Amino acid sequence: MAQVSGAGPRSGLGGAAAGGSLRGVILDALVRRLEAEQERWFLWLPVAFGAGIALYFALSAEPRLPAATLPVAAALALRLVARGTLATLLTTVLLTAMLGVAAAKLRTEAVRAPVLERQIGQVEVRGFLELIEPRATGGQRLTIRVSRIAPLPAEAQPYRVRVRTMLESADLQPGGAVRLRATLSPPPGPSLPGDYDFARAAWFQSLGGVGYAHAYFPSAGSVWS
Repeated sequence: MAQVSGAGPRSGLGGAAAGGSLRGVILDALVRRLEAEQERWFLWLPVAFGAGIALYFALSAEPRLPAATLPVAAALALRLVARGTLATLLTTVLLTAMLGVAAAKLRTEAVRAPVLERQIGQVEVRGFLELIEPRATGGQRLTIRVSRIAPLPAEAQPYRVRVRTMLESADLQPGGAVRLRATLSPPPGPSLPGDYDFARAAWFQSLGGVGYAHAYFPSAGSVWS
């Protein structure tokens, strides 16, 4: 009986050792496979970079610039001290992902421009036409690089606005000066969670207002309304 009772613990230890040995075998096999694929590692770098960008846009709040860029330095330090195939691979992926987060934040700051906080009506917009698009329901959609929106102060003026017109004009040409009266609003966000976020797309176009024109003044003394 004593021999039987003593056999149990020895069997348990042997099972644990066998389990540990199995994990070691699997890890060794994984490392050998990664080493064999080493020349293809760089193909995963764009994936890791894109994952970092996706992580930035998935954040619930806009991070400050240091919070988005300092992790790059930390990941670089880990990469420099990494030893072994698996550690090198993991730290490289981490560094590339953090570079994606930092790149997205830097791009956000590079295109930063004023955005309207509320709807404003019957304001005079002056600027230069960048894009003229016909509308299926008639009229045109004008993208204007703003030079003046009265009565907004200069620091609150959007860099670019987009307005709809009810009529078409063959006289309009990209690059031409334009003056019109319009109602403008902030670019709208998604109507439902997960829908297309026009406000986000507009931010990266420095588009700070959208709306419709009441009257267009192609030249002094003439009015199109």
